Amino acid sequence: MTTHPEEEAADMAEHLEPAEHSEPVDCLERRVSGSAESYLLAQRHLGFEVPMQIGWVFTSDPGMDAVRAFHDRVTRSGVALAAVSPRVPVARHRWQRPTTASPLHDDPAPVSDDATMDWFNTHQRCGPLAPTAGRAWHLATTRTDSGRRLLSLITSHVVGDGIRTTDEVARAMAGAPPRHVVADGGSWRDDLADAAGQLGAAAGAARSLLAAAFSAKNPRPNPTPNARTRPVTPRPAPVDTPDPIEVILTVDRARWEDCAAAHAGTSNSLLCAVMAGLAQRAGVPTRSGHTSLGISVDGRVPNDRRVNVAVGVTIRIPGPIDPQSGLGEIRALTKHALAQRDSADDPTHTLARLVPPVVLKRIVPMIPGPQASASNLGPVPPPLMTLGDVTAADVVFRAGSRGQSPAFRRRTGLGVSGWVAIHPGHITLAVAGMHPDCFTSTDQMRGLVSAELDRWGLAHTYW
Repeated sequence: MTTHPEEEAADMAEHLEPAEHSEPVDCLERRVSGSAESYLLAQRHLGFEVPMQIGWVFTSDPGMDAVRAFHDRVTRSGVALAAVSPRVPVARHRWQRPTTASPLHDDPAPVSDDATMDWFNTHQRCGPLAPTAGRAWHLATTRTDSGRRLLSLITSHVVGDGIRTTDEVARAMAGAPPRHVVADGGSWRDDLADAAGQLGAAAGAARSLLAAAFSAKNPRPNPTPNARTRPVTPRPAPVDTPDPIEVILTVDRARWEDCAAAHAGTSNSLLCAVMAGLAQRAGVPTRSGHTSLGISVDGRVPNDRRVNVAVGVTIRIPGPIDPQSGLGEIRALTKHALAQRDSADDPTHTLARLVPPVVLKRIVPMIPGPQASASNLGPVPPPLMTLGDVTAADVVFRAGSRGQSPAFRRRTGLGVSGWVAIHPGHITLAVAGMHPDCFTSTDQMRGLVSAELDRWGLAHTYW
């Protein structure tokens, strides 16, 4: 298991000149913290990597000069960061401007228009990323047989959540400077001070977790199965596919929003219903009898200088999900979860930094994941749609998964994840089937997704 991909990508680096900014911006946080540190720990010690991908489809080719200019701007963007190791144990990594970047990858031969999805999947799964070596992003492009231009940018989840990544990439596409600049590097004294602070924070986190454990109520018994439980689609025999099964599709925006309104819901609650319904249809195992759904939430506050604020809430849906039931229950459960959400940072990563990797490898698979997750990224920023003087026909945003074996995905129980990007005339939905026993091939997954969308009357087209 490779835990340091920066060594493999070292020979692909390009030297960078110091960044210049035409307008004043705020300084980024100095240290890798919160969710960013959680992803960094997972990558370094467990071999798990979460690449974020933005994919563009241009029906008219903006040309390689425009692509190269975009690549140059990304080298000076807000996602171009290096997570530098501390000089003192226990201290956190610190952010630094990188001095190298991965070169642009241009596939010399066009790909078949039918292989568009395969091309995006390959880059998401195999593109080199090395945030500790300053190469936290990678850009690739190719053309299709019909002359379309495909562009894919992958970034490490270490250097940004979905909101920050789309914002910074949109700024780079428009030629604007990053929202934050990186402060000067730290000294030995800075590392010592951070290490002392982190020891104190770890002690506080341990006390908080112990207090929560002692005060927790006894778990409720499993609920009685709902009488209206819908039969799931028979599952094929287990197949240990090395990667999640992924599809991308489009739905007419007006039809999507009309469907949500007709069932007393919103675009968000319809996405939640589709993803949770898909988990039920696929037979994703549940320990409680409920369908657990994780919903991404914007955790940023005004003047937030943090790199990654990936947070969410979880709801547990007790019965089947279908158009007859409507979206009211999901809306009510989500509203309650949001009202109860603790805005404080999760303290577990503070303790995880002190835990030996061998212990982390035993603990992490024991933490159950939700049967489904949903992330609505909202309207695609207009600057993110235009390269040169050509506007993209479609843009997709999604997160990937590397280094998680089928056995690991089976133990954690995460079933299916979905990401929506909203365009003026349509929505783009990316779906990843994580559970290896429930999603075994692209054709099988397409059948499940289509059956779920058809129930809601949502015509769709796959990439």
